[in-house]
Amino acid sequence: MSQTAFSECITGVQQIGVGVKDLQTAKFWYKKFLGMEVLVFDDKADAPLMTIYTGGKVHSRHALLTLNIAGGGGMEVWQYVSRTPVPADFAVAFGDLGTFAAKIKCNDIDAAHRFYLAENATVSAIVESAHGSRHFWLTDPQGNYFNIVEGHDWFRDPAPTHAVGGVYGAVIGVSDIDKALKLYRDVLGINEVIYDVTGTFKDIPQPEYAGQQYRRVLLRKRAKRTAPSAAC
Repeated sequence: MSQTAFSECITGVQQIGVGVKDLQTAKFWYKKFLGMEVLVFDDKADAPLMTIYTGGKVHSRHALLTLNIAGGGGMEVWQYVSRTPVPADFAVAFGDLGTFAAKIKCNDIDAAHRFYLAENATVSAIVESAHGSRHFWLTDPQGNYFNIVEGHDWFRDPAPTHAVGGVYGAVIGVSDIDKALKLYRDVLGINEVIYDVTGTFKDIPQPEYAGQQYRRVLLRKRAKRTAPSAAC
């Protein structure tokens, strides 16, 4: 299979992993606030394929995969059961290496923002992105960030209360964007550059880092194929 044919097989984000301390509590929060109410699996087992992330030791975990019926990627909510889940021993900052936030698509930014405020959820103000679209940041009780962004493609209309669908992408920190583009753009085929900008930005979720210089690139897949849970 050629590289072009391979990249065309990849249509989007199937699911994003979210680590939590208490899965039973978290799953109801995600159902209420992100519309993640379609349960695909709910499983307790050892995780031998995760040892690269678990210090080389096989741990037991409780995980479930859930979807929003409006469309978009799913969430695999993951909790250790063989040891006590603990947060990182440092404050995670925008620009740190790795996945910082899941992007969640929304068909009415103002309605979603009003809903979260009415429910006393932790949200930022509505801000403009580098290409002029409106978005805001939502933080769950576990301290995980979600970027609520405008979405225009739907499997069906989202619930009128929170107005959001599923996973639409991710905010990922890297040490070298040019090297990272060889993977995301050239190999995975996420090939449409929406913006590539360097500077300071007002839409950073942590105000203490808003004055720092960042290079930010937004990529979008121009997919020729579709999939049931693709985030296009």
